[in-house]
Amino acid sequence: MAKDAQPRTPFVRSRLGERLRELREEAGVSVKAIAERLDLRQGTLSKMETGQQSIRLAYVEIMCQEYGASEEETAELKKWAKQTSQANPLQTYSDVANAETLDWAQVEGICDEIWAHGTGQPYGPFQSPDYIRALRRAVQPESTVADLDRSVELRQIRLEKLEGKIVHVTIDEAMLHRMVGGPSVMKGLCRHLQEVAAKPGKKVQIIPLEAGGYVVQDAGFRIAHGVPPEPKADVVHLEHDRVAWYLGGEHLARYKTIFEWMIDPEQGVALTPEESWNLLDRLATNL
Repeated sequence: MAKDAQPRTPFVRSRLGERLRELREEAGVSVKAIAERLDLRQGTLSKMETGQQSIRLAYVEIMCQEYGASEEETAELKKWAKQTSQANPLQTYSDVANAETLDWAQVEGICDEIWAHGTGQPYGPFQSPDYIRALRRAVQPESTVADLDRSVELRQIRLEKLEGKIVHVTIDEAMLHRMVGGPSVMKGLCRHLQEVAAKPGKKVQIIPLEAGGYVVQDAGFRIAHGVPPEPKADVVHLEHDRVAWYLGGEHLARYKTIFEWMIDPEQGVALTPEESWNLLDRLATNL
């Protein structure tokens, strides 16, 4: 997995370049050799392999031939190249979401499973409509009614793309006590989270206040499992303000370990799904 993808570099394009680099290295082909075969500068090829530049379909076909890729993988990578040459379908929502959020939303739609840990706010697609509106009003007071409606619409599209996927979310209880929009909005959020948690493949686990401090108390993150093309890969996504990183290797291993520790029934800090549902019920009842 790429070490760091620069902000605003589409991840799906970076993933294609990464797989082609893996195939090149497995075949023992140098950057110089394939660049000459494609009549490209070595720097241009390097940009393709890191996702900084798109890759033509014809180049992908030649690369696969030179690297000895199977017919099946060649067909998949050509299909992937065609997809990455097209604009993100969610780009039409760029007026209400930044490029990093839209890029991650595209990853949500193609991966097999997601683990997400939130500290400042619940995982985007799991937020209730009223909470989304209230949060946007607080962060961007100039937002129009149309902006609020489009923000809700985007979240609904993201939630629909998660149908059939395993989505496991941990939430810091502290965010459920922050009165975003007032008690009625927060009550609605708790009930909404209960409804989402009842859907097949969806889990919500809350880290209670009594758990005290823990290792990622101030750092939210998401892990996408099974990102195509084959062989599928996993990646951890970190986003802060308007900057995002997609990390693999030791970073991915670290965040996987942290998430698994948080939900461990014996040593972790999160309540079980059942205990979390009951806590949400109590919070909603008392609001």
